Amino acid sequence: VDDISRAIYGEMYFDLSDDTKLTVGARYQDDEVVSTIYNDVAGGSYLTSGCFMAANKDTCSFVDVTPVADDAFTYKLALQHNLSDDVMVYGSYTTAIRAAGVNAGDNPTTYDQEENSTLDFGLKSILMDGAMLLNMNVFNTVTDGFLVAAVENTGTTNTNIDAEVTGFEGNMMVFLSETTKLEANWLFLDHEVTSDSMLINYLNPAGAPVAPGGYYGAVDPNGTGLITGAVHTNGRVLFKSAGFNCTVAGLYTDGCATGEPGWAESIKGNSLPGSSDKSYGLSLTQDFNSSNGVTSARLSYRYRGSFDSDIFNMDRMKIDAQDTMDLLISYEPNEGDWYAGIFVKNIRDQQHLQILRPASNVQGGQLFGSFSDPRIWGVQFGSKF
Repeated sequence: VDDISRAIYGEMYFDLSDDTKLTVGARYQDDEVVSTIYNDVAGGSYLTSGCFMAANKDTCSFVDVTPVADDAFTYKLALQHNLSDDVMVYGSYTTAIRAAGVNAGDNPTTYDQEENSTLDFGLKSILMDGAMLLNMNVFNTVTDGFLVAAVENTGTTNTNIDAEVTGFEGNMMVFLSETTKLEANWLFLDHEVTSDSMLINYLNPAGAPVAPGGYYGAVDPNGTGLITGAVHTNGRVLFKSAGFNCTVAGLYTDGCATGEPGWAESIKGNSLPGSSDKSYGLSLTQDFNSSNGVTSARLSYRYRGSFDSDIFNMDRMKIDAQDTMDLLISYEPNEGDWYAGIFVKNIRDQQHLQILRPASNVQGGQLFGSFSDPRIWGVQFGSKF
């Protein structure tokens, strides 16, 4: 795959008054993707067709060349106003594009560009005579052509859908005293698919709420098991040959030749994959001053809510909520250019499942997962020069 992206962009700033500034930005991008697929088992066609003598081998019959050209214009408008020397509010509207492209695989398909527009209102401030830093904002992002990847036969395919995300995020740092500091950050999201997009869930192609209601076993004439079938609890009958799903019985080794690989279901209203409804973190730092130096103890807590790993929101693909705690104790002398400390990550030694991804339905649809690290502790030291 050759991927070329060219862009020109810039911003202009206008002082409308001593306290109000307008920002205007624009971007033009030109993208080109060329996918070249060589479908030639053991090089047989290459050797026997005389194609190896051709000046341009991409014109050979066993070579699929899929080009996609795409361009777009996006912009940004932002207005900020100083309520005081320490408090600024702003609002912005920004558009952005993710370029169209080509899906991988022996039969490449294309997908359209993703168009994003975000409305954002926020506050940046220093309060309590400099003791508190508080930044926060609310935003709404509407996406036409949101790209989601789903398993399809022996690979994954990007599909364009429409989606909307609304959120409230922020970070705060406040000195409770000269030696005690509290930090917090948060993100609360509401996200869903807004288009009535119809997709086949290849890991549940019959769209049944539970496991198959009955197994037919081998349904090929000779009873060899080359073709098997099952009736699901919703009455839909699904067949398999060489691992591929199909609504029609048949002997096939590459996809579904005479029928469909499953029943498409609407994903409207589903949650977007990889997005928690809420996540936040808290950290408390306590300094202990002495005549020789400063010892600091920092205790941190992080929480991430549950989320879906796939666009179909299957129960087996859900990731549970999880939280972790870390500790760092460090010492820095008043006179000297060195520092030392000890740290403990994941104090409670809780290993969490962080992400799930499915294998192809041809392989059996097993899941691959990754886990967080167990408790890790150590010492650290360094020198400033």
